[in-house]
Amino acid sequence: MLSSATGTKFERGISLFEILITILVVSVGLLGLAGLQFAGLRAANNAQQHTQATLLAQDIEARIRANSAAAKSPIYAYNNVTLDTSSSPGSADCLTAACTPVQMANDDIYQWYRLIVPMAGDKPLLPNASITVTSNNGTDFQTTIQWGDPSGPQTLNATFTDE
Repeated sequence: MLSSATGTKFERGISLFEILITILVVSVGLLGLAGLQFAGLRAANNAQQHTQATLLAQDIEARIRANSAAAKSPIYAYNNVTLDTSSSPGSADCLTAACTPVQMANDDIYQWYRLIVPMAGDKPLLPNASITVTSNNGTDFQTTIQWGDPSGPQTLNATFTDE
């Protein structure tokens, strides 16, 4: 006696629709993971640039403290220093020759300029950077460093007193 099982068929294997849904879910997960990786790299890059700006501000402070004769002179050699890509500060070669405090200040300013606008082939310390140093009395200094995208630049403000 032969009997047939009609209406109770068992399907085996995976349908193409299930495979398509699996590929879609895995793809969305991988895209999210790639986005997290990109966000992490951007945050690390921003942190590195902020560290570079902090080190530059420390260099500015150290050079002014080392040359306090020029900082406290009647002309305040470090007052109203503004450096960006359109600046063209003069330089004195104070590495090989003796310099006056004012010449040393000019060399310091030129060295800061070369960090943000390097010679051909070199990379700038910070992209699209500008430096402003102000002092009204030769002892209290305000340093502002801006860098990054001009539409939303990063800014570091540092103040110190040279006593």
